[in-house]
Amino acid sequence: MPAMKSFQNILWFLIRLNGFGVLCSALSYSSFNKAVRNVEAVIWDIDGTIVNSHVLAYQATNHVLKKHGYTEIEEQLYHLGTKYPTHLRFAWHLDGEHPPQVGPEAQILGDDFDQLFQSKVTKDTVPMFLGLRETIEWLHRGGTPQGVVSNGVGDYVRDALHANGLSPFFVVQSGADEVPAPKPSPQGILQCCSTMGVDPRKCIYIGDAPTDGQAARAAGMQSVGVTWGSYSLGHIRPNFDHIAHNQAELPLILAAIGANVETGRAASARPTSVIAG
Repeated sequence: MPAMKSFQNILWFLIRLNGFGVLCSALSYSSFNKAVRNVEAVIWDIDGTIVNSHVLAYQATNHVLKKHGYTEIEEQLYHLGTKYPTHLRFAWHLDGEHPPQVGPEAQILGDDFDQLFQSKVTKDTVPMFLGLRETIEWLHRGGTPQGVVSNGVGDYVRDALHANGLSPFFVVQSGADEVPAPKPSPQGILQCCSTMGVDPRKCIYIGDAPTDGQAARAAGMQSVGVTWGSYSLGHIRPNFDHIAHNQAELPLILAAIGANVETGRAASARPTSVIAG
């Protein structure tokens, strides 16, 4: 137990020094696996977290808006709307109300978007962010179950994972249309945990949107916010326990959280990340 606590403290110290390149070459599979062995599952968001879908999604959004006679939106508005499932996002784009309410028109536009967006999914249009595959493969190789809980539709989630050769690594691959309520509700994450037979308090959720962190917090699990998605650090920081500024940091943070679980500390203690700023 003291050895694992020492390992955790060393990891946090080295991360704080920003020695990411050296650390990534030094963090072997065996040391990573040892650190995360008591993490019961890692659950991911997909868009803006595993795959970079924003160009395709933004273009498809404006195509649908223009097709139905609406003004196209700026890219920043698209990004701000990604916290909503598809139909709520279109309701927000149409009237700007918060919280948005899905009417008949938003339902039609959302359906059109899902059909168009999904039909264009390839490894080129929704490419995986560089540097993540090794982390996903290491978790899988070590026997840590992984799942995806997205606010996109489930068929899209599975298509995007398949296009990038990731399907075998994820036990659960679910979308907003397959869970009781979308994020920020924790119900999708809790459903995923139930399916995998794991304790949410010993799991980690990784995402890029404030609603991802809010859902994880409500589910009682640790969360890692990533800065390579749709949201700025200012939006992410208040909603997540830990922040990964780049893909190289992610396995280090997972290892440090895993060491924390190993020491027997409650996952819900939510320490402030030493690299949050």
